[in-house]
Amino acid sequence: MSSFRTDPGGEIRASELEPLRPVLARWARMVAEYPALHDREDTLAWQQERSLVGTVATAAWLAGGVAVEEWAIRKPGGRRRGRADLYVGIGSSDYVLELKHDWISVRPGEERLGTVLTSMLDAAERQVADYPDGHGLRIAAAFGAPYSRRREETECVRESALSAATRLLDSGAAQFAVWGEAPPMRWPPQGPRGAWHAGVLLLGRLLATGR
Repeated sequence: MSSFRTDPGGEIRASELEPLRPVLARWARMVAEYPALHDREDTLAWQQERSLVGTVATAAWLAGGVAVEEWAIRKPGGRRRGRADLYVGIGSSDYVLELKHDWISVRPGEERLGTVLTSMLDAAERQVADYPDGHGLRIAAAFGAPYSRRREETECVRESALSAATRLLDSGAAQFAVWGEAPPMRWPPQGPRGAWHAGVLLLGRLLATGR
């Protein structure tokens, strides 16, 4: 059984990423605590990519690190300018992340979730591979917010997310996974697509080259 089912710091399968463990643990705690601040009428599972990148940056600061969002970079060749999603520094380690996001419909018996998450990681990898050297280890990452339109399928949504993450970790398609559990919302759900969400999955893939 993967430890991210019980470990608030998720599961990390690359030693180079171990310094991120307190950041991931703090992020998962934020996802769990946020609904209570809004009388269970809002959840981070309903938020879009831009907002969720901000939550990882906040978690880095709260964990004793530093973070900068949307920082300017030069593309390969030095002629084009662009922006990188996120820089995280913690201890003596530096990371640059490109993050993708999607809300993913889940139905019992389907295995579509893993395919969508892999596609998101692949897309993030293509972009972070263009980041210039010298800023830190490159990570392609993805926020997956699985959902169902049926309240009674919420546990199925959660188990589908954890199972998909386990398969990606076991296959080497991802090197870390952390699950941010979202407490049950009040009825009716007010988020995207009027859907029931169990939480948010954050996955990361460490690129083999580039610092």
